[in-house]
Amino acid sequence: GARLLQGEAQEAKKLLEQSLSLKDNSLFAFTLFSTMELIQNHKKKAQDYALRALVMHPKSESANITAGEIAQAFFNLERPELMYSAALEINPESVKARVSRARVLFGSGRAQGALRDIEYAEEIRPNDAQVLSLAGFIKLSNSQKRLARLSFEKAVKLDPQYGEPHLGLVLVDFREGRNGEGLNEILIATLIESKVSL
Repeated sequence: GARLLQGEAQEAKKLLEQSLSLKDNSLFAFTLFSTMELIQNHKKKAQDYALRALVMHPKSESANITAGEIAQAFFNLERPELMYSAALEINPESVKARVSRARVLFGSGRAQGALRDIEYAEEIRPNDAQVLSLAGFIKLSNSQKRLARLSFEKAVKLDPQYGEPHLGLVLVDFREGRNGEGLNEILIATLIESKVSL
């Protein structure tokens, strides 16, 4: 895992291949292989590794989450929610599964279900800028402008270099008629992350 973070993908792959012969490490290896292949846009290989992990370890939180992520990469609209829900049956405290399912629900127009999941994740990780940012967007879609602003502002305070909550503040400012503040947040967001889009 550390070698992958250091950019030594080939060395990491060799070490993972060796670990596949050790039964205890196979789940970790298959899910990590799946993620590595997905990052390299090798979706079919990623799917194969994810399915192998899931078949070998159907009651694994990480195997179900990985399967959900791969299904999303294939634009499957139903399977990710099922996989994240299965992960939550295994571990109801899983922030990663809650956030992932919230994204799927939010993306499919089910803002109320997304709100339940993201509020739960927020309780567990109240100082996670990414959780707070997603919470802000979901709250905003549920007409909770004040709560959305609080989530975005807290996310910005925790991680000023994270552009997404600045974009959320843009939307809140414009909806509240605070156009000057909104334009300022657009400038900040684009200076932080040049690829941001509204």
